[in-house]
Amino acid sequence: VCQHLIDNKEYNKALVSIENTMKSDQDDRILIIVKVIILCYLNRYKDALVLLNDEIKLPDNKDRILPFVYFLAVFSNLTIGDFNSANDLAKKIIKKYPKHALSHATRGLAFAYNFIFKFDTEKAEEDYGMSDLDKAIALETFTPNQALFFMLKSRVLLESNKYEESIESIEKAISILSSKIELYLSKSAVLMYFNKYPELLDLLDEMLEKFPKIEKDLKMKKASVYKLLGDLDAGFNIIDELLKSNPKDKELLNFKAYWYQYMNNKGRSFK
Repeated sequence: VCQHLIDNKEYNKALVSIENTMKSDQDDRILIIVKVIILCYLNRYKDALVLLNDEIKLPDNKDRILPFVYFLAVFSNLTIGDFNSANDLAKKIIKKYPKHALSHATRGLAFAYNFIFKFDTEKAEEDYGMSDLDKAIALETFTPNQALFFMLKSRVLLESNKYEESIESIEKAISILSSKIELYLSKSAVLMYFNKYPELLDLLDEMLEKFPKIEKDLKMKKASVYKLLGDLDAGFNIIDELLKSNPKDKELLNFKAYWYQYMNNKGRSFK
């Protein structure tokens, strides 16, 4: 039940569900980790860290959960801007599990976030996580994780202004896990960042076939790309088509009003 709620992004209900389950076994480490993941989805990183810090303080039993605990703790610290704590934890997990893919992914994540957000400028210039991410990719045997590592690597390469390498990395991720929409969204971000609008339109068409449940969002994005290309009529036609099937959708109505305003500012009329 809890996984179903998470998949449907009903995170508050998922939190209630896992807390009810934990009433019968509050010390179940798997349930604690699931609760931490839900708290992260809810952006309650400080609450997640309270649970994670308790887990980290437990005796080191060399279990399979510990690397994931450290990964979540590093991620949570980074989201609240505490790079020093994240960096310290990343060093510790590398020492404990030097040949574990997630250990290198954890340190790679810490350095990558520091490179992107510049928590520590000096360290950002020294290491931006690429060597650890490459090690994590090489060591990882669970392909969904490998795809996510490629996605993170692509983001670092984007920040390094390396288009070809960034696209290559995210395309590798998609080839591994073609059902995950986040990978396609990441690719769209790379194409948008480098102003590759024709390629972005092709990608959005591909996404419309693969992910019809988010048709409205994808078509709105497609309309915005046409605007960037200067083809205002094509963008307007997409909005108008969406409104025919969703005539009372406030977001679409506001988008169409914005489009009218933009056209008027340009001294244009619709064909």
